Amino acid sequence: MLAALTSCLALVAGPATAQAPARADLQLFEQPEAHVGGRFVVKGVLNYEFENRNLYPRAPKEPHEEPCLPIAAANAEIVRALERLNGRRVLVTGVIEKFTGTGVPGHDPEALILGFSGCKDFGLVVDHVRPANRRR
Repeated sequence: MLAALTSCLALVAGPATAQAPARADLQLFEQPEAHVGGRFVVKGVLNYEFENRNLYPRAPKEPHEEPCLPIAAANAEIVRALERLNGRRVLVTGVIEKFTGTGVPGHDPEALILGFSGCKDFGLVVDHVRPANRRR
């Protein structure tokens, strides 16, 4: 029971401040468009490969059958970190934005490396990532 409680993250209504991002739950994976502009810390399994750059709440057997959250890197340093952590359980921090075919409005298109897996049109622009099991 304790494991189930600790793996469940509470979703805070409305955008959080830059100093205190909200923790996200499954609702964020299913409906990120309801949280545009919100800053969140999201725990999940990272898939950062060509045409599949998404975060999943658990390791997907078939990616198209799991809820997912598309991710984009805020800068080249984050791209490298995401590439290193591919396939691992991670904590990512970022802001929910609308993704377009040319990038994320208001962000430098050179810095954003997007994956268009058909998952969703809204996703997380990641500005911090770390392994989920690392202690602070």
